Amino acid sequence: MRKRIVTAILLPSVILLLSLTGCRKELCYDHDKHGLNVSLFVKAGWDLSWLRDSTFLELLEERYSIWDRGGMASMLDRMKVHPGEGIACVSYHESGTVNTTHIDSTGGLVRLQEGLQDILFYNNDTEYIIFDGLNSYAEATASTRTRTRASYNSTHEDETTVNSPDMLFRAWVSQYDGVVSARPDSISITLDPLVYKYLVIFEITEGIEMISSARGALSGMASKVYLQDGHTGDETATVLFDESHSFIHDPFILAVVSTFGAPGHNRGNTYDPGDHTFGLNLEIMLESGKAFSANYDVTEQISLQPCGGIIAIPGIEITDNGGGGFFEVSVDDWENEENIELPL
Repeated sequence: MRKRIVTAILLPSVILLLSLTGCRKELCYDHDKHGLNVSLFVKAGWDLSWLRDSTFLELLEERYSIWDRGGMASMLDRMKVHPGEGIACVSYHESGTVNTTHIDSTGGLVRLQEGLQDILFYNNDTEYIIFDGLNSYAEATASTRTRTRASYNSTHEDETTVNSPDMLFRAWVSQYDGVVSARPDSISITLDPLVYKYLVIFEITEGIEMISSARGALSGMASKVYLQDGHTGDETATVLFDESHSFIHDPFILAVVSTFGAPGHNRGNTYDPGDHTFGLNLEIMLESGKAFSANYDVTEQISLQPCGGIIAIPGIEITDNGGGGFFEVSVDDWENEENIELPL
């Protein structure tokens, strides 16, 4: 009888203890933070250089003596590159799984899987960049959106016309070995630019007072870039730039054009265009209401600067009839520019 009473008292106590233990375990939602896991603390830096070779800058300073002018200082300020507002981290595990997390622009903690994996980092604050093939690092690319301009007289008729791409950066970590540990590992990365800026300088030797606005296009440029190593594909596109990218400062029309750089380029120091050509278009609207357009071959200049730089067109003369090399375009086409933003 006494044995049955003791059992009756102890049994509910054991059940209560087990139930309380189960509840405590279920309530520990952040248990992985206190235990063993694979985590990596990333410290991020940014390469903010817009000019890869100062040779052209020195030549222009010697030729034009324009560096003390307020307009040029303002344009050079527009050339400044700013870091992204956040970073996407895409890990490609040896098992075939792909995971994406996001951290701040200065870095942060990334959760990973145990074992070998490659990690792609890129800024995640782009608006017009189109990403494709991110499930495979070998096929992951970035392009920009298409745009049309009725008045544009193409120098490369088979090319799609596109917007200037947003600034895009990337970093790549190969074969990182994720080890289970109570403390996170740490690495430092530098995000390199995949979009490059060209400062375009049109020197107007006569008639600049007649010009009310200007815009144009840069043709023969790469239409996409591969995120893993930054090389550009062979496909080409024409990058349109409008009045928001340019301004007039006597005796120059100045423009900033962002592109992925030259096609078929592996980010090395040399570039051979072969039979490929690069064209620069300039459209001007005169105070009289007339609109004119002209095209220039800039193959030599871009071949020497496949990743951004300075393009200069000297000695342009403007008259009310357009000047040498210019042809008249429809004012309606200028005013009613059609913009269609679609994936490439």
